[in-house]
Amino acid sequence: MNQKKDDNFLEIHYTYVPWALSGFFLIIFGIFVGGYFLGKKSAIQDIMHQMKQESFADKIYSSISTLYDTYDIDEEEKPEEEKNYTEQKGDIHD
Repeated sequence: MNQKKDDNFLEIHYTYVPWALSGFFLIIFGIFVGGYFLGKKSAIQDIMHQMKQESFADKIYSSISTLYDTYDIDEEEKPEEEKNYTEQKGDIHD
């Protein structure tokens, strides 16, 4: 019963170590690049979804604001009677 105890879990010849390490790093790099592009695709899809929602909200807002448009008319566009009334009345805060 003269058995030699093998302490090495995996015995690889020294010439195969660089190939094994380069294969390992190539696999890790491939996983990283794949995850990067999948994450980028997901982020772009989220941004596009958000942009579509904001665009839709802007369209609704502009539609509603044109329906209930309450901006002030400039002095040039006011009727002549209204111009005379504001000139006669004057500014009450003088």
